[in-house]
Amino acid sequence: METMDKLDRFLAGRLEVDGEMAVKSERAEYRGIGEIRQHADGVLRFKLYCEHGVGEMVDTLHRLSRARPGRLIDEEDLFGLEASDFRGERWTAEAVVPRAEHYLNAGKTVLRGELRSLVHVVTRHRSAGSSVVLHFVGQDLRRWNGLIGSAIISSPMRDTQVQVQARNADGVAVTINCPDGLPAADLPLRVCEALWFVLGITVSPSVIQWQDGEGQRAEYFSPTRRSVVQALPPLRVPHDRQDPHLFRMFEDYLRYACIEGGPDEPCVCSIHLRHAIEASANSDDAWALAICVAFEGIAGLVPVGSDPPPADVIERVKQIIAKLDSDPIVPNDIVKRVSNSIGRLNEPRLIDRLFPLIEHGKIDNDVLVSWKRLRNSSAHGTLTKGGRAKSQKLIDRIFLVTSGLHQVIFHLIGYQGDFTNYGRADPNTFARTSYPLEVTAPVT
Repeated sequence: METMDKLDRFLAGRLEVDGEMAVKSERAEYRGIGEIRQHADGVLRFKLYCEHGVGEMVDTLHRLSRARPGRLIDEEDLFGLEASDFRGERWTAEAVVPRAEHYLNAGKTVLRGELRSLVHVVTRHRSAGSSVVLHFVGQDLRRWNGLIGSAIISSPMRDTQVQVQARNADGVAVTINCPDGLPAADLPLRVCEALWFVLGITVSPSVIQWQDGEGQRAEYFSPTRRSVVQALPPLRVPHDRQDPHLFRMFEDYLRYACIEGGPDEPCVCSIHLRHAIEASANSDDAWALAICVAFEGIAGLVPVGSDPPPADVIERVKQIIAKLDSDPIVPNDIVKRVSNSIGRLNEPRLIDRLFPLIEHGKIDNDVLVSWKRLRNSSAHGTLTKGGRAKSQKLIDRIFLVTSGLHQVIFHLIGYQGDFTNYGRADPNTFARTSYPLEVTAPVT
C-alpha cells in the first residue's frame, strides 16, 4: 500500500497499521507486536501486546502516583511511539499517554492509548522541488468561496506558491509548492492562521503531506472538537467566484504570520482572532466579551504614535496624590485606586494607538464608541435582557466591532483592497467597501 493509498484510507476512516511497535520514555520501554486503528469517531488508537519491557510495573505505579486532578501531565510521563509495519515502513507518534493493563497471572502487559497524530515516513520517493499539502475534511465549501480555483497565490517567501482546490464534496486540499528550497517547518501553521482570518472560522488539517528530494512524510491527525461558529469573514465572496482581493488578503496575512509567529505557536494576532471566533459558537454575550478582548489585544499591536507623559509630570502628579494619603477625609481605598491609575500613565491607551488610524481612514470612527459600550457592559456582567430590540443592538455592536477588528488587522498586515464592512449595510446586504476608508466624519 503506497502513501496515497494510506491517505485515501485515512480520509475514508479506515486506516490500519500492523507490525512491530515500541512505546518508550526515559524511564520505561514497551516492545512487541501492535496495531493502530482509526475508529468510527476518526480517532487513531493503538494497542501493543508487550513481549519485552523494561520497568513496566514500576512505570505504571510511578505515573499513577504523580497524577493530580486539574494538573497537566508532566512531560516526563509522555511517551514516544515507533512502529514498523510488515512492509518495513516507519510510523511515529509523540506525546503519547499510554494506559497499561498488567495481567499478573499470565505475566503479560497490554498497552493502549490514543494518538493526537501519526507520522508516516517514506524514503523511496524522489522528486525535484519541495511541497506541502494540507488536507481539510468535513468542510462547507461555500465558506471557501473565492479561494478555491486554479489561481495561484505567489508569496515573497522563496517564491512559494499556494493553491487551494476542492478535493471532493466536503474536502479541500491546500498545496504549497517551494521550487527553490525546503518549506519552513511552521509553514502549515502559518497557512492555517491566514485561513482563520480570511475564512472567519478556525480550521485544522486532517493530514499534512511533506515531499522533498529525499522522500515523503505524511502526518495524520485525530479529529478535534468542532464548534459551530458565527462566521464573519473579512470579505464575503459570491458562490463559485474567485476574488483577487481575497487572494491578496490571504497572502498579506500569511506574510505577517510568518514574520510575527513564535516557534510552533501562532502569532499573537492569530491567537486573539481564534479566541473571538470560537467564543461566537453558542452565546452572543460570550461572543461580545471575546470580540472586545480580541479587539483590544490586536489593537495593542499597533505602534503608539505619541510619547507618554514626561517623567517630571508623572512625578508631580504622584506627589499630589501622596498628600491625599494623609487627608483624613479621603478614604484609603480611594487613594489606592487613584495611585494605581497613576501607575498606568506610562501605558498607552487604546485611543492613543488608534487615533492616528481613525484620522487616516484606517479604522471606522464609530468602532471605538461601540467597543467601549460593548466592553463595559460585557466585562461587568451585564447580560442582554429586554427582548428583540436589545438583542439587535448587541448584534449590531458585535458586527461593528468585528469590522473594526478586521480593519486593525488590515493595517497590521499592510492590506489594501475590498472588504465586507459589517458596520455598514446596503438595503439587502452588507456593504463591500475599499480599504483604507474615506474619512467622511470628524474624528471625535
